[in-house]
Amino acid sequence: MSAARRAQNANKGLQRRKALREAKPAFLIVTEGEKTEPNYFVALRRFLRIPRDLVRTEHPSASDPVSLLNAAKKLRDEARRTAQRQEGIHIDFVWLVFDREGPGNARTQQAATVREKVSGSDISIAESVPSFEFWLLLHHTYTTRQFHDANEVVTELKKSWPTYTKDSTPDEALLQAIPDAVQRAAACRQHHKNAGGDGNPSTDVDLLVLEMNESAAHDAKITL
Repeated sequence: MSAARRAQNANKGLQRRKALREAKPAFLIVTEGEKTEPNYFVALRRFLRIPRDLVRTEHPSASDPVSLLNAAKKLRDEARRTAQRQEGIHIDFVWLVFDREGPGNARTQQAATVREKVSGSDISIAESVPSFEFWLLLHHTYTTRQFHDANEVVTELKKSWPTYTKDSTPDEALLQAIPDAVQRAAACRQHHKNAGGDGNPSTDVDLLVLEMNESAAHDAKITL
């Protein structure tokens, strides 16, 4: 390929990235899970017809809440430096997606530390108790009964999604149920607020989904 052709292709790529950047915000989603969460958000991105360039999911080698935060900051800063050189897309929204599991353990303390550190920053948290599968469960049913651990949530989820595994990718039927899941997640938080509960079970993944929905193609946006 000639130097002129390479320069032409590079310029086209730059123009495309600029057009994407001007049209819609870009997301960086840093997940504790290696497969379940990335599979969900990739499926959701496609369902909402958000350009691939605008939703980046990352799974760091260390996945406790504090390590996720440190990795997210590093990835965000690297992406923004690259964008300044006009070689990539500026990251607008940074989300941490992790599980809090049971009360009183080290992970709960770490989650509290992370919440304090991100307060007032451009980093948001989508936290699930006890696990991300509770968000998936809310696509099928509403419940506020406590779960001992993630395995119990999976057992309940399989009543509606018998073939579910960590490798599973949501199908369109499940994604069509997002309006119900969003309403149920909000109702669950309100339940704990009214009852003074410990947040088991609950999830904030709906908040991330709502933000992504704002970036959806006009005719793909979910009506909530």
